[in-house]
Amino acid sequence: LSLHDALPICITWSWDSVVGAASYKIYVASQPATLIATINSGTSAYEVNLSTNMAYGRAVTAVNAGGESALSNSATVYTLAAVPGAPIPSAVSYSSFTITWGANQNPNGTRYEVSYSTDTNFVLAVTTPIAISSTFTAETTSFVNLVPATTYYFRIRAANGDGFLTDFSAKGSTVTLTVPVPTG
Repeated sequence: LSLHDALPICITWSWDSVVGAASYKIYVASQPATLIATINSGTSAYEVNLSTNMAYGRAVTAVNAGGESALSNSATVYTLAAVPGAPIPSAVSYSSFTITWGANQNPNGTRYEVSYSTDTNFVLAVTTPIAISSTFTAETTSFVNLVPATTYYFRIRAANGDGFLTDFSAKGSTVTLTVPVPTG
């Protein structure tokens, strides 16, 4: 049993054909008495209405006139994570600001990567203070030690439990405050 394709809320499972099989049955791997589907034709099944970035394990049996085989080895995969919501700045000061974004149906524990740049296209001067490898799971963070009176652009992406990354969120932007000129 293997994963053929995964989208945020569906998975296509596929397996090798068994000579003489009239049909196949797909079971929940952790609860082998729980039948998911009976497949009367072919060696794949499309499972829909799944949750975003969640692990699903399945095992399959072959059925013929003599009965049902033992369970195959199980396969477990995650559905894809959803692209996070657009980041929104707050608490903007001379050298720092905070951003917050929506999970967009990603469950608690989803890992996020956060990057910012002074280049609107993220070609030059890109900084990734929170890499996906950092296992950061919050939906807010602050940037510090920034340059005053500078426009910063920021974006977020998520990873599912298998490490597949989403596209980047819509980018947000803000301008750090200008340092006031002393008076008088």
